[in-house]
Amino acid sequence: MLIVALFVFVVWIASVCLHEFGHALVAYWGGDRSVKDKGYLTLNPLRYTDVGTSLVMPLIFLMLGGIPLPGAAVYIDSSKLRGRLWKSAVSLAGPLMTALVALVLALPFWLDWAPASPTGGWSLPDLLRSPLPFSPLWAALAFLVTLEVAGVLINLLPVPPLDGYGILEPWLPETLRHQVNRWSRYSMIALFGILWTVPAANRALWDGVDAIASWLGVPAELSWLGYSLFRQWGTILLLGALAVTAIVMRRSPQFQNSAHYWGGSTGKRDPSLDRFHASAQYLNYLVEQQRYDRAIALCDQAIKSAPHRYEPWQTKGNIFLKAERYAEALAAYDQAIALEPDFYGGYHGRALALKQLQQPQAALASFDDALQRYESDPSLWSDRGSLLYELQRYEDTIDCYTHAIALEPDNALFHYNLACCHALLGDSETALDCLNRAIALNDLYRAIAKTDPDFNTLHQTPTFQALVLDA
Repeated sequence: MLIVALFVFVVWIASVCLHEFGHALVAYWGGDRSVKDKGYLTLNPLRYTDVGTSLVMPLIFLMLGGIPLPGAAVYIDSSKLRGRLWKSAVSLAGPLMTALVALVLALPFWLDWAPASPTGGWSLPDLLRSPLPFSPLWAALAFLVTLEVAGVLINLLPVPPLDGYGILEPWLPETLRHQVNRWSRYSMIALFGILWTVPAANRALWDGVDAIASWLGVPAELSWLGYSLFRQWGTILLLGALAVTAIVMRRSPQFQNSAHYWGGSTGKRDPSLDRFHASAQYLNYLVEQQRYDRAIALCDQAIKSAPHRYEPWQTKGNIFLKAERYAEALAAYDQAIALEPDFYGGYHGRALALKQLQQPQAALASFDDALQRYESDPSLWSDRGSLLYELQRYEDTIDCYTHAIALEPDNALFHYNLACCHALLGDSETALDCLNRAIALNDLYRAIAKTDPDFNTLHQTPTFQALVLDA
């Protein structure tokens, strides 16, 4: 039935967007403010990294075997997150959001609002005999609950690049992470190959899904009926969605300018880089999948085609930085700077690489070079402040975060870090004022402040106790 296929189609796309929104929201709380600039907090499907891998491919898998393929849609800058716990939390947020969607969709079954089968089982004639309006939608709803539950279980598998592995990855030894990442490109093929070809594995997955769905009150027969009805029209809807998506993306400014994140402002159009710019979303996808070697190979192709342009070198540096290959990132940024000495992004990236290479003074010099060329990027001030904080130069750190707040006054992390510095300098009143602003912007910092050693000197003050400890 068309109405069933359309209902499943729309709700499933919305649920995928909510899954990625969960990742982005927690990343925003954890310190990666770039997710807001990239539009990941808007729930707009076209704002995500790759519509094909995030929306179209999951729907294809859905029709082939009823398996909800997770879509990798948001690019998180993990270097901006406040530690390993936040990295794990970002990965966990997606499955938790999917689980919440499953609970909401299952609520009518849990509350016994769904129609009862007149024959004790479920078939299309039973459904059509129901006195409730739009009765086939109950089958669609049951199928959607099953999909969401399956999505949670699959996503929590400790297999890269699934969220289950993302939760564990920050806590693994670096050597093990690199070894796993080398083979991550094949892991999804292997996983779904096993689910399709090994009956015991497929049965274990769906037995678990059916058990949870049944606990939520969803009849298994009704769910499978919904799947059958969906497949009747799903192919036609998918083809229509592909056509509409292609048209919309071609006209979308975000699609046309997506390369700017990687290479900075390209200024005048250079035909030799057209292919490189067009592949920007694919680069995002490769980096998110940790397929760094393939992404770097694309940059090398662009460098060969346009050796006079700095953008591919800048992008290459960003990829090396994400891959934690800091010496190679530094070399790439140096090449970008040599080709375009006036672009601040090269110096910013160079500073971040030098910081990771334990060269703080050289990193500070690169931060200063970046600021001489552009002072209106709050992340530049914040990153410089983070380095100064590590060097225990708290007064200079305060200056950096003051500049960052002037540019982005609603950033709770900036206010929180400012509070830490004032507390370490013994300025309790200002520290509490900054902490109060941070908590007002994001209540999550109340819990963080409880165990943050930077505030140890404030624990006995009534204001801190009222604001944090007793709240």
